[in-house]
Order: sequence, then C-alpha cells, then structure tokens
Amino acid sequence: MNKKLFSLFLSITILFTLTAPVFAAESTFKNVDFQYSITPEMDEWKNLQSLDEMIEACQIPTTILNHLSTEKLIDVVLDYPLAINIFAYDTPKEGITQLASYFNGLQELVERDDAVELMSAQLVSFSKMKSVDTVKELFAESIFGMLTASSVDPINFDLQRSEIHHNFTPNGTRVQFIYNLTWADHGITASRADELNENLKSTYANATPLREENPAYNCHSYAWYSTSTGNLYWLNQGGASSYMADGSYISTTAPQSGDKVWYGSADHSAIYYRNSTVTSKWGALGLFRHNVSYCPYSASSVSYWKAG
Repeated sequence: MNKKLFSLFLSITILFTLTAPVFAAESTFKNVDFQYSITPEMDEWKNLQSLDEMIEACQIPTTILNHLSTEKLIDVVLDYPLAINIFAYDTPKEGITQLASYFNGLQELVERDDAVELMSAQLVSFSKMKSVDTVKELFAESIFGMLTASSVDPINFDLQRSEIHHNFTPNGTRVQFIYNLTWADHGITASRADELNENLKSTYANATPLREENPAYNCHSYAWYSTSTGNLYWLNQGGASSYMADGSYISTTAPQSGDKVWYGSADHSAIYYRNSTVTSKWGALGLFRHNVSYCPYSASSVSYWKAG
C-alpha cells in the first residue's frame, strides 16, 4: 500500500466525519454481543466441505445483527472467519466486493450512517498499536475503502512500474500479460504475504498446499498459460476469457485431467485434476489442490473447458 497516500486520505476523511453531524439512532441498539460459533481454530471447522457451508456457518443471525451497535458491529466484522478470502483475489478491492455479496455483517455495516467515522477511528487505533494482525489490519483498510468509495486499495498494482508483454492463445489471439510483478508492485512485503498465505492454509485446511506464494503469476496465468514455477506472467480475467472466446478451448461436461476450469463471475481459473478436484493458484498467494467448491471462490457458475 502507498502508506503516505492512504494516511493523507484517512486524515481528510476523519476531519470531515468528525465535523459532520451523525444521526445514527444508537438508542435503537441493545447492549448485545456476538461471537462466531465456529472458527478455523476449532476442530469442527474441518467438517465444512465448501465455501457455501463456511458462509452459512458464519452468518450473523438477523435478530442479533439488527441490534448490534455500529462500534460492536465493526468488531464482529473484523473478526469474520472468512476475511482472508479477499486476499485470494487479484486485489483486495475486488475481493471485498465479492465478500460483500455474501457476508451479511458487511452488508449491514455499509448501511450504517456512522460507519465511516467509527471505522476511521478504528484505523487510527490500529496505527497506534505496536502489533496488529495483518489480516485484520488490511481487511479494515479494505472496508474503509469500500465505505468511502475510495480508489485507495491497501494492496494494488503499481501499473506505472509494470511491464506489459503479449503472448498468444493456441488459436493465435493476442493476449496482454503483466510481466514480472514483485511484492513491491502489489504494495505488500514478502513477510506479510507469507502471513496471509499461512492464514489461507489454516482457513482451508482440507486443501493441499503445493507451492508457496508468488507475486509474479496468478490463477489465470497458471491455468491458461503456464504451470511452470518460473512463470513470470500475470493474466487478467479478460485475457483468460480469450482462450475460450476464440475456440482454443471448448466447453465440456465431462472434464478430464488437464482440462481448464472457469469460475465465471468469481474471477478464478483452475486446472482439473480428477474426481472433482482441481489445482489452482489463489491470487498472488499459494498454489493449492482442492475440491472444486472448497476454495475462496464461488463455484456456482463453474464450467469446464477442453482443448479445441
């Protein structure tokens, strides 16, 4: 993240929110608390076999959600067991948009009139702490960006430094790749990336880690371009779709080992292994082998593609 830019933006937002009246009807909130009944630290978590099951297990009951004060709601949201999911996308900004589509706690927070003010205060509190959990801090920054409709993203590409290359699909369509991205380009240190990857491993303990995090290539590049450990090309969703659009790969309902797996609106690609198991890279983080529905991406629109 560009710390100076984010700090300046945060300071301006705090100044605005502190001088503007807040009309949230706190009197309507009761003195209630909430703790998730199941988390990745519990043995029972491993019994959850899909993202859908995890989402259902971590929803906040409406009877409690509607009575949480905004301050308490922020605490509950920041403890969300699936917060790590946003870092499995190309950027957390994309990831938090996906997460907001299924987490009712975040959906409720976005509707609160005092959410920006109180999230600003939370970030200031984090900045004064000697040590803050990496996932929680970056999650909070991403939520703040969503609340303020900001273009500031805690992890983002520095496209001014990125080198654009072009390669071709098997049928000859020219596709744009981003070449040789580093952790600096992603706006994060290698040590923080390692923390995020370790969190992914514990959250998805039934998946098999195959490789550690790598900033140079993502899921689309791994699935459609090259599975090499030396892959230096990052491929966006639009480029990946070219492999299907030009007939280089055609749809199939009977996938075989090596076929491609397209997660559609979830912006993810994988390679079919066998028995509903696939291999995929999770953003800039690790490479995993997992059931097609046991990952940070919705499998509701999965399709399979074989060489044309």
